[in-house]
Amino acid sequence: MSESWISLWSLWALLLLAEPASAQFMNEAAPEVTAPMLRVSDPEQPYWTHVLGDFRVAWLASGPGGARLTISAAPDEQRVYWQSQPGAGFVLAAGASVTAEPNTGYSHMIENTTLECDAHTVDADSLSNGILTITGELSCGEIGAVPYELLLTQADLGQLQMRLRVSHSSIGRTGLAFASSGDERVFGFGEQYSAFDFKGSRIPIMVDEQGLYRGAQPLTDWFDERSISAAGEWYSTYAPIPHLITTEIRSLMLENAEYSVFDLRKDDQIVMQTYADELQARLIVGNSPLELIERYTAYSGRMRALPDWATKGLILGIQGGTDRVLEAVSALQEEQATLSAMWMQDWQGQREVAQGFRLWWNWELDDSRYARWQDMVGALQTDDIRVMGYINPYFHDVLSAGKDAFRRNLYQEARDWGYLIRTSDGSLATTGGSNFLAYVLDVTNPDAREWMKAVIKEEMLGVGLSGWMADFGEALPLNAELFDGSNPMANHNRYPEYWASLNREAIEEAGMGDEAVFFMRAAYTRSPGHSTLFWAGDQASNWDNYDGIKTSVTALLTSGLSGFAFNHSDVGGWLSLEAEALGAPVSICRTKELMLRWIELGAFQSIFRTHEGLRPDWSHQFDTDQETLRHIARFSNVYNALHDYWKSLVSEAAERGWPVVRHPFLHYPEDRNFWTLSYQQMLVGSELWFAPVLDPGVNEIEIRLPTGHYKHAFTGQRYTSQGSHSPIVVPAPIGTPAVLYREGSQVGENFRRALVNRGVID
Repeated sequence: MSESWISLWSLWALLLLAEPASAQFMNEAAPEVTAPMLRVSDPEQPYWTHVLGDFRVAWLASGPGGARLTISAAPDEQRVYWQSQPGAGFVLAAGASVTAEPNTGYSHMIENTTLECDAHTVDADSLSNGILTITGELSCGEIGAVPYELLLTQADLGQLQMRLRVSHSSIGRTGLAFASSGDERVFGFGEQYSAFDFKGSRIPIMVDEQGLYRGAQPLTDWFDERSISAAGEWYSTYAPIPHLITTEIRSLMLENAEYSVFDLRKDDQIVMQTYADELQARLIVGNSPLELIERYTAYSGRMRALPDWATKGLILGIQGGTDRVLEAVSALQEEQATLSAMWMQDWQGQREVAQGFRLWWNWELDDSRYARWQDMVGALQTDDIRVMGYINPYFHDVLSAGKDAFRRNLYQEARDWGYLIRTSDGSLATTGGSNFLAYVLDVTNPDAREWMKAVIKEEMLGVGLSGWMADFGEALPLNAELFDGSNPMANHNRYPEYWASLNREAIEEAGMGDEAVFFMRAAYTRSPGHSTLFWAGDQASNWDNYDGIKTSVTALLTSGLSGFAFNHSDVGGWLSLEAEALGAPVSICRTKELMLRWIELGAFQSIFRTHEGLRPDWSHQFDTDQETLRHIARFSNVYNALHDYWKSLVSEAAERGWPVVRHPFLHYPEDRNFWTLSYQQMLVGSELWFAPVLDPGVNEIEIRLPTGHYKHAFTGQRYTSQGSHSPIVVPAPIGTPAVLYREGSQVGENFRRALVNRGVID
């Protein structure tokens, strides 16, 4: 082959590399993002700098190999908060779109890329009315030069807003790439179950079901064979938040609600991308992780203080009718339990389906299941015990499903008034399966919202409920035709915010804003400002780190970074599976030991609440035997012994956005030995160190503590820590969890004294 042919072949190959063909991929197969080329037309381009409140933004144009954009502190420009990689571009854009496979969860989004903009310039800067505008051009393959502008302005104390606009109809994805160090660790992204540190991962942001078993075999394949995406992925979550905090004490977030991705797979780079032609982000800075959370929640909203009754004692998950509830209360009172509420998700009835028992999803009291309801409510109120229920934004057609008696068919009301979501083909949007098909409320319709709030006020608060699980919110289809004409791709993630605000408005309008409590699993960025409480979703009733008890702890610690100040898990977990009955390869059955350990864990969360699980008859319950009954009664008093501390933490959370349960990083950000922890231990506030036992057959546990002297809250044993690099082994038999506090801590001493006064310890 002649030299000229070699040259032509090489040129053709380079052109193919420069302009790749259309590509489709899912998250697991996404190509690594390479920062675009930075084209510097004038090597002598001058240095410029602008001050925007707390920030100094500078363009350091030291030639093609070193030109970069930096954002530093003003006046201390040595403290750099954000910078592009020297000599590389930082503006990303592509011809791209995103879709979802029919009948799958939204964990498996299909990303389509038709062209990449592989280079850009930085041409001009101008400052006007506190807004710095940086302009340039992107080189975008066959569509040529595309202008962009990046607008920077101080949005709040310690917050710099960054708005990237790309002006071309073919652009469907935009992003920013910036420098990271190999040592920088990255935490956050809302409620995550698989890890605390995400450096090295690609994290998609799309509200979805958590999934069932999330990669653990052989059950993952078994679930997916029966319902595509049912098993989920390691990143599947009800509450993904496009927000991160790093060990460099900086925080970044997207304000966008469209499907977004954070790519942390390269050690020296962080990439944030959103499927929209405009990206809106914030850089948040402060002096500590807690200050970052405080400033972030000034944007996202902070949770209102919980009422005292909610943090007094146990909230027992119970079903079965009036007599069953009263019998449970009596049994617990005989063991001197402290009770806050009885949570009855079947208050509106229950029916049998293939998977077990499901609720009717018709939001009115079932008088046949709960005969003498008002007598029961009154009797419980006499003992200062509240009654809680269940609701979600979906409706069954109780008539066609064969319910024997009902006063209202809420599905029919919503359908007739036009309050249900329709899809692009004109049909009603549905969720669930064939045996519990349900229809979705259009929360963008003001009349539908008013109607649903009236249902809550009349049918729930009106019959004596003091709170409820406000379940679901993940099912807005991407082909929805919403009442307000808005983009369903963005509103899919916003739907949980709308659902939370609807519940909040209902209790406010009923005059119960300071008394009623609803707890949610689905959430997005601004959910904390509307919700009263969160729970960590539907964990499996086992010990593993795919979907079991360990993931519930990781969820508490990750979500706290994004404003989920009050969060908790179902004590005992939810998912049960009987292999013989269903033909599954493995059974999942809540054992007595798991229940006892989860009770201990639950007593050190913001709310102490149990769940019967998917298969109550298959799962060990609070009263399966006398030992378990005594154990949960005892730990209701352990929880109550912290009541004064709970109140102070609740007040602190409402004022500052700080989570009640905290990862040690929040108080010891420079201690690298804490960075690698996920579920192994946690802080309750700043004073109590807790290492829960999360494995069977274990009677001692390691805990890492800062240098100092500590006391065991239950035994009084004194421990000395040489530092977090050297874990301490603490005995932790069932009934004596490893809860330590620094000697001299008033909170710790008060807790220990309260344990004695309540008869928990001698």
